[in-house]
Amino acid sequence: MAIFAVEHIPEFETRQKVHKLIRNGRCFIDEFENEIEQDENIAPELDELFATIEDVANGKMIPKNQYRKLHLSKKLKYSAFEAKSKHLRLYLINEKDTGQIHILGGTKGDQDEDIKRLEKIIKEYTEFKLSEKK
Repeated sequence: MAIFAVEHIPEFETRQKVHKLIRNGRCFIDEFENEIEQDENIAPELDELFATIEDVANGKMIPKNQYRKLHLSKKLKYSAFEAKSKHLRLYLINEKDTGQIHILGGTKGDQDEDIKRLEKIIKEYTEFKLSEKK
């Protein structure tokens, strides 16, 4: 079984807390950010995504072309959301007591695979949370 941790992201000074998900010691968001920062053509889009996330965490209404709820399996406990820029995507869930949890990032071209991966990680996270309660 995967082991999960949730780490607060202090750079987001928002009403709703913002966190990143760590799975078996690996943070997909950090890896994504490091990879994208190497590409000067799309690296500025990270700032756009983080600004969108900040606005959402402060309760602002965001257009669907920048932020939307994903329609995933109804079997999932959590609703998933996607923050979008021209080339990049960030995927997250909202957890009642924790706040926003960033799970992974991806590119527009890999969106279908990223969403499948997102569903798998959410299922694993749910199983982990349930096992913690026992």
